[in-house]
Amino acid sequence: MPTSYHSGQKRSACDRCREQKLRCKRDDRDESNLQEPCDRCQRLDAKCITSEAKPLGRPRTRILDSGPAVSSPASPMTPETLLSPTMSSSTLDILSLSTSPLPTDDLLIQDLLMASAYPPEPYVLSPDDMTLDSFDPMLSMQDLTLDSGALAAWDLSGGGEISPSKTPSDPSGGLRNSETEAVISLSQLSVDLGRQLAVVHTYHWPELLMQGKLMSDESPVSIIMVKTDHFISVLRRLSPPADVQSPSDELDDFGRTTMDTSFRLTATTYLLILVDYLQIMRVYNAVFEQIVVYFPGQAKEDITSDSEMAIVEVQHASNYNYIKGFTQVVEQYIMAFEQELGLPAGYCVSGRSTNRVGIFSDFSTAGLLGTVMSQGTDEGDFMTGKGLVLALRANLLKVHEMLLDGMGST
Repeated sequence: MPTSYHSGQKRSACDRCREQKLRCKRDDRDESNLQEPCDRCQRLDAKCITSEAKPLGRPRTRILDSGPAVSSPASPMTPETLLSPTMSSSTLDILSLSTSPLPTDDLLIQDLLMASAYPPEPYVLSPDDMTLDSFDPMLSMQDLTLDSGALAAWDLSGGGEISPSKTPSDPSGGLRNSETEAVISLSQLSVDLGRQLAVVHTYHWPELLMQGKLMSDESPVSIIMVKTDHFISVLRRLSPPADVQSPSDELDDFGRTTMDTSFRLTATTYLLILVDYLQIMRVYNAVFEQIVVYFPGQAKEDITSDSEMAIVEVQHASNYNYIKGFTQVVEQYIMAFEQELGLPAGYCVSGRSTNRVGIFSDFSTAGLLGTVMSQGTDEGDFMTGKGLVLALRANLLKVHEMLLDGMGST
């Protein structure tokens, strides 16, 4: 509503009298006589000036528009910005939500998180429809650069209306409270995992492994384990109930069926889950690469005395058991979040399907899962998700073989 200003009355006192706070005397008080000098100015033979009255109230600082209010444009939370390389080094809008309160009962959540409409029916998009040439091959260890054309069916602009049949179970049409909290947690987790991946690549592993400090407080591995446990707890909040029944018997290429739309998430949430999943996989792959390179440590041919040999053998046996226990715990963690994700056998480290209804068990998400997992190169830091699964599987196999050989020789 525009601010109104009161019009002031015309002044009868001259400027000189007003400045000295004196009564301005004139013989005649009619308006025509205001042009004549007042008694005081006339006596002083001074020029009598009577300025116009100033408007009452505060001065107007800007032009106010009485038209309809226009909402400010939402932050550009597109797939490119959400999963851009700046996610690990700077603070995005979605990351800042982790320290600021969110209105969980307001539709503004959709503007803040750019909640998208679900893809139109029918949505049948298999991984074979997506080729590597369609995407930017520069895929960093926790960042995905998604081609807008590849995700045309997933409207992430946030500008369109969400069909009631496609929304989550929240009757207000916005994000469910649990999903809102999960998005905040997943965003912060993405940054934390990116930092830990950098630490893994620069840590002094020989000392860490030889002294049995792999799970000590100063080790990055202990922090990674805590983050993994947190990731699994977030997935469990987002996973559909285990006894959810599919309304359709139609199977896709992954052997999955159509899930009830009330258990579907927004595309933003799906993407964040996949980003964190790939980050955790890269972190563990880097950890086991270091274990393969630097363990078991000191070679026995470098030992000169029998007493030193006995000490080293005892130490090696202890370290081998320590590594064995750590490997088993990691494998249990991987199996746990693979079950919550509902991944097909081709994307599981064990090579076996979880046979459980999970977040990506719905065939409508198969295209998105295949698209993300197929981005990147054959090896190196920009390895595809599929290649990352195979690399971690190979490193775990090497560690198991190393443990068998080492325990047999000690």
